[in-house]
Amino acid sequence: MATTSINQLRKYFNLVVKYRRRKRVLCIGDSWFQYPLRRYGDIQTGLARSFGGVAEFLDDSYPGRDAAEVPGQIDRWRGVAADLAQRLDRPLDLILLSLGGNDVIGKDFAKHLKSIDDAALPVDWPWGAPVPQVVHDHIRLDELARTFRTIERSWRSVLKLRDDFAPGANIIGHTYGDVTPMNRPYQFLGVKTGPWMWGPMVAAEVGLRDPVRQRELARWLLRCFSQLLGSIAAEGPGLVILDTRADLEDAGLWDNEIHPTRDGFEFLVRERWAPAVNAALGMH
Repeated sequence: MATTSINQLRKYFNLVVKYRRRKRVLCIGDSWFQYPLRRYGDIQTGLARSFGGVAEFLDDSYPGRDAAEVPGQIDRWRGVAADLAQRLDRPLDLILLSLGGNDVIGKDFAKHLKSIDDAALPVDWPWGAPVPQVVHDHIRLDELARTFRTIERSWRSVLKLRDDFAPGANIIGHTYGDVTPMNRPYQFLGVKTGPWMWGPMVAAEVGLRDPVRQRELARWLLRCFSQLLGSIAAEGPGLVILDTRADLEDAGLWDNEIHPTRDGFEFLVRERWAPAVNAALGMH
């Protein structure tokens, strides 16, 4: 699902025509780029504000987006990139990407859980060995491996978009944050969703009601996700992965189980994302 309407696309193209010297940025993301319902300074909003007058941001993010949705959207993004490069004579300068969190620690987390009595299938696990016992006990590694391959394909499809239509552009992504499974859902004006990890963990098996085991499992998942992104970035220049897992250690910077507060988002924008965007756009 996408959020950028035809009118928003038209407005963006009008702006890049009017302000030809401004950098052109495409943002593809999830709730960390578009935090739902609240006037929060999420990452994309904070960057668009910080670089106002310098860059034009087209945000095609959607809360809850996972990697499996990318094949249905990639032609849309390729069309935008092609129009900028071919019809408007200058390609994208930068792509910002927030993708994979829902697959690993968000709404798709529960599908990877198994009962401790379920048989473990032999799986080649290249993303962050060794595999601890809590993972062997509670995770369907075959299902998780399929998810990781889906994430990898989706990231590579964005890389190919860049290579085809904006080969000089950088892509900046991130590893989310060091989340702690806890009974803290997202709530706003009667809307409630989550907790995404804690609830399924408690429901799945007595052994996962231990906060220490919950924390170990969450950290392992994020470590593997980070290694996956790092392995893609290591293949060549042009992809920058911000490892932000240790950046929000203060529990007060978390609004709920997997999303920062306004202050948390603003910290990430100020300390991590804005400097990376500055460097990527050659504006040191």
